[in-house]
Amino acid sequence: MSGEGSRRIRFAGIELEELDAGRCRAKVEMEWRGARFAGTAEEPASELRDARCAGRAASEALRHLAEPAGAAFDILDLETVKVLNANAVVVAIAARTGAVTRYAVGFCIIRDDPAGAAVRAVLNGTNRFLSQVLDTETA
Repeated sequence: MSGEGSRRIRFAGIELEELDAGRCRAKVEMEWRGARFAGTAEEPASELRDARCAGRAASEALRHLAEPAGAAFDILDLETVKVLNANAVVVAIAARTGAVTRYAVGFCIIRDDPAGAAVRAVLNGTNRFLSQVLDTETA
């Protein structure tokens, strides 16, 4: 049963810190096959500050997995939208391996945690791509 479960990168935790002038810092931890990877980001004051900061920190944590496998990705945009009477985070991602670029969209309902939803949206948009790249790398 370790096959599919170990293929998925997991959201392990988030810390948000309020900085001066309305800025914030996020530290996001991811877990894959027992190893933890962390990323940090800072974001200036804005309406989407916490979600954008957490999304960028999640992206930074995932880079620790992607780069050694020859892959890279960028968050092109992160927005909140209203869908079916619920607020959600939507993230647009460009993922690259070699000369090939693929585009993906990640999505997560916010419920009561915009920062956590942003991390999950990044994972939703990158997990399949990274799982394929990492499976190839470890095969």
